[in-house]
Amino acid sequence: YLILDRRPLGIVTGPNGVGKSRLLRSLLAPGRRISGSPPLLIDMTVASGHDLIRQLADGLAVPPHVTDPWEQWRAVVDRLSGLADCRQSQVIFLDHLDAAGDAPLPIVRSLLNTTAGRRALTIIAAARRPIPEQLQSLLADCGTVRIEHGLLRTNDTPAFVRSSLNAAGCNELEVPETAIRELHRLSGGQPRQLDRLCELLLLATTIDGVPTVTDEMIRAAANELPERLTTYA
Repeated sequence: YLILDRRPLGIVTGPNGVGKSRLLRSLLAPGRRISGSPPLLIDMTVASGHDLIRQLADGLAVPPHVTDPWEQWRAVVDRLSGLADCRQSQVIFLDHLDAAGDAPLPIVRSLLNTTAGRRALTIIAAARRPIPEQLQSLLADCGTVRIEHGLLRTNDTPAFVRSSLNAAGCNELEVPETAIRELHRLSGGQPRQLDRLCELLLLATTIDGVPTVTDEMIRAAANELPERLTTYA
């Protein structure tokens, strides 16, 4: 919706480990296909104000000889204006926006203000709760969509596990229903922990040469994640 309708700002919120970053990465390909321009993905935990401008400039193909932050900023704005003139748009994904310092958020606001009404820019961000006050203000002024990304439900877990194993190139490993329930119980439905458990199970079944995951194997793998066992086991 955000990319198709060229809305300015949307945010995915939720607790740590529910898959917000994974969701942003999964949107890179459709973002490029729909907008016609390569999307940018920026991790805001390591982005100072100048670094954010530099990454924007690099992603928008600003010539490398332009190194002054102010000149880079003007070039970024000109690039977005050019896209608007051509009726194209740019998608920018900002991960961990809640961790952005005092300098980057005003730059994000300026980007949105500069392109307001021209439908040349869509920013999709991910942030943990609770949302900082400065970010809440930005959302109140510019945001159009907020999606709450929570823990997986029990009936969502089988598809997630199969997708995780398939992504690792393991299409034939059998995961019985009892094993799925045990995976959900030990992970608490947290996608990040499910991913880690699936990686460990794939390693264990490869080493042991067995075609089926058992509850015992899952519990052994979960011993590598003691911080989750104390919460969910």
